[in-house]
Amino acid sequence: MSVLTKPDVTPPEIHYYYDTHPTEEDLLGDNLLQDWLCDYLKQLIVWLFHGQNCTVVRNVNVYSGRKGPGEEPLAPDVMVLKGYTLPEDSARWPKSWSPSVPGWVPPAVVFEIASEETWERDVDKKPARYAELGVREYVYYDARSLSEIPARRREGYRSLRMWKNAGGIAYEQEPDSRGWIWSEELENWLVPDGASLRLCDRSGERRLTEAEAKSAEAEAKSAEAEAKSAEAEAERKIRERAWAKLRELGIDPSAL
Repeated sequence: MSVLTKPDVTPPEIHYYYDTHPTEEDLLGDNLLQDWLCDYLKQLIVWLFHGQNCTVVRNVNVYSGRKGPGEEPLAPDVMVLKGYTLPEDSARWPKSWSPSVPGWVPPAVVFEIASEETWERDVDKKPARYAELGVREYVYYDARSLSEIPARRREGYRSLRMWKNAGGIAYEQEPDSRGWIWSEELENWLVPDGASLRLCDRSGERRLTEAEAKSAEAEAKSAEAEAKSAEAEAERKIRERAWAKLRELGIDPSAL
């Protein structure tokens, strides 16, 4: 998976109003399902890109940088910045993000997790705004059960949608027959799974978070140790039965 390398750039002092004041969506807050899924996606993508020049953040304000300090930002639930790594000194971490800053990068992927309060903006307005910001892929996911979806939305309803950027214009990518969507930026399938949104590689193998990967590795090592122990125990029993047979025949096994 190739990722562009960018220099470590110290951000200029840009004083945006909404970096210190709440937006309308800030006042809504996340529900528990949104919070869990956003945290899961962040962990998943951080591990997917570990060791590479990439930063994954949640709810960070993003500005075009063309509308002055009063510009109202977008704050995606999860944002993937390929080609940027946070400086080691946290005092130099940016307060917000703008692709207009020299050396910074447009977000490769942003995720919005739907809620009853935000879904209309997520679907009707944000694709175009994210495309204008240079976001290459915008993923919208509705993790709620169908019974929670308003009746006006159920016709043709899909929980997973993606818009791609074509020269600043958003166009929607259709899912395959399984309802899966291929992400070129993540080089993985996006797979709706009830309350969760999974990533799967080209073969359909589910990607893991760091904790899941280490747990799976520990389980595999434990299973291997148990198999070796069972094999050794089986060999011991076979040997004991053979010796017992020799003793029945009046042969001392230790003399062999």
